[in-house]
Amino acid sequence: YGHFSIPISRFIFVWFNRDLKEGEVVDHIYNDPFDNDPKHLEAMSIPDNLAKRFKDNPNSWTNQWGKHKGYRKE
Repeated sequence: YGHFSIPISRFIFVWFNRDLKEGEVVDHIYNDPFDNDPKHLEAMSIPDNLAKRFKDNPNSWTNQWGKHKGYRKE
């Protein structure tokens, strides 16, 4: 009853910085999902976060961790 989960990065960001505004997500500045140092997290809009993901990862047929998005590149 009443169980829910949130990403650890979101918990850490809110604990050390501020609440997220509607439409914001937590971004890992250095694109490392295991780096949850509060100084390495920032809030940004979902569109900005998606744009950053593909800018920082020009191999856009995979996500930032190199996993396929559901299709195989030939």
